[in-house]
Amino acid sequence: MVDVRVATSWSSADTSAPVLTYDGQGNALTTWQQFNPGNAGDIVVVRVIYLWPVFLGPLGFNLSNQPNNTRMILATAAFQNEPSS
Repeated sequence: MVDVRVATSWSSADTSAPVLTYDGQGNALTTWQQFNPGNAGDIVVVRVIYLWPVFLGPLGFNLSNQPNNTRMILATAAFQNEPSS
């Protein structure tokens, strides 16, 4: 899942992990995603999420933090678009 959106300022840039919702079959709903790369000079936040399937480890150690034995892996980058001339 990829989310690209414009922030109005550096302090208001949302870099947090989104709260995912799931349908009845356990599939993630992606209604929170946007794709807005902005214009020249805009502050842009890009978040990429991968739901990694995990299995129980020794002694029942479980790394999943999402339904269906998956773990959310999140990468975030914030940058300012170059001004155009």
